[in-house]
Amino acid sequence: MNATMQRLAGEMTDLTNKLNALAGMDTATPQEAEHRSAEIARLTAELDTRSKAYEVEEASAAARAKVQARLDAVSSAGLVVPTKRAAPAPLPPLPVMGELRGFDSVDTATAVGRMLSDLGRGRRTEIRAASTHPIGVNTTLEPDSMGEASPTYDGRGSELVAHELYRGILNTIQYESVAARLATWVQVNTDGMYVPLGEDIVEADWYEENCEILPIKPNTTRASLTLKKMGARVQVSNELMDDAYVSVAQIVTRTLGNGFAKKLDKTLIQGDNKIGFAGIAPSIPAGQTVTTAAAGKATIQEVADVIGKVDPLASNRVWLVSEEGWPKIMGLAAGAIGVNVTQGIQQTIFGSPVIRTALLPAKTYAIYGDFSMAAAIGYKSGLTIRSSWERAIEYDQTVFVGTARYAFAVLAAKYLAALKSA
Repeated sequence: MNATMQRLAGEMTDLTNKLNALAGMDTATPQEAEHRSAEIARLTAELDTRSKAYEVEEASAAARAKVQARLDAVSSAGLVVPTKRAAPAPLPPLPVMGELRGFDSVDTATAVGRMLSDLGRGRRTEIRAASTHPIGVNTTLEPDSMGEASPTYDGRGSELVAHELYRGILNTIQYESVAARLATWVQVNTDGMYVPLGEDIVEADWYEENCEILPIKPNTTRASLTLKKMGARVQVSNELMDDAYVSVAQIVTRTLGNGFAKKLDKTLIQGDNKIGFAGIAPSIPAGQTVTTAAAGKATIQEVADVIGKVDPLASNRVWLVSEEGWPKIMGLAAGAIGVNVTQGIQQTIFGSPVIRTALLPAKTYAIYGDFSMAAAIGYKSGLTIRSSWERAIEYDQTVFVGTARYAFAVLAAKYLAALKSA
């Protein structure tokens, strides 16, 4: 109700009260009766006039409200905007058989699967470079991928990957990789960097008041961390892309994550000539190696001797045991250290945790020591996932390629020792 309507309502109330008073008025003379009738006629006319004016104002207000409601539902482009509906109740999560590794929830895996499906269908484009060579002419596609055989671009690309997809692959690497748990990781912001070798750790000292505090001079010997590109490719059937988003997310993240994890472990332990890294196992000197007296066997004393070969400053000590060495060391469970080998869920040998791997060189039963002080892995902050739905069109598959950049360096082999078979 606007101000005019409020005023008219007040005036009509006042006129009505006056008419009610005249209705109950008793006239004694003809003159009084004539005056009463004239007053009633006047008040009735005024009440009718104000009533009509009120109806006009009321109709005007209703018309304006109707127009405003229509304007509120029309966008600037002249399109009618539908009335907002209440959000539907959330659906219960889809059941998943087995372990959903790498993702926090089914909804997260579904969202990643949808994004991968969009990539494969061309609804998202994250391809940074395309080769001009037709398939079959140059099978490697390397020379013109970035204009040269060995690209030197900085490798940034994390912005190209959805956060959850990136995290799903990293979670898988962290879960599966031995290197991810043992080595020291260093973020490299350029194509390479130098890190000091960990050959000498200088102690601090105690000083009296006003005495000179002597400097601790870092070792100027250094190791080089030069980034190299690691890549993997996975092809997914288009039927699966359409039918099972969660499965697509799991296949892509686990295939790439497991592939990266295995290569990281194999390179750290055995080395790789392609990137010029020798590996930690071949870098352990002969003086820090214990060879069993008998082939195919190990004794408690030989295991203890391995511990004595490691530099005393090694702190986070771990046993890395091969598939070949596992039954030999576990065979000692019947002896004096049996309780240490089999204690609890986490196996330990003389108090140090045990990690089992199939990547140690042949006849190497175990490597013991502080791997974080012995080796470093450099990484570039960025993981790129690219896709193509035409690359494997003859198989009706969508292709996903993942790339990342890593570097390896041995810092100090004295923090490791090996147990080998005769």
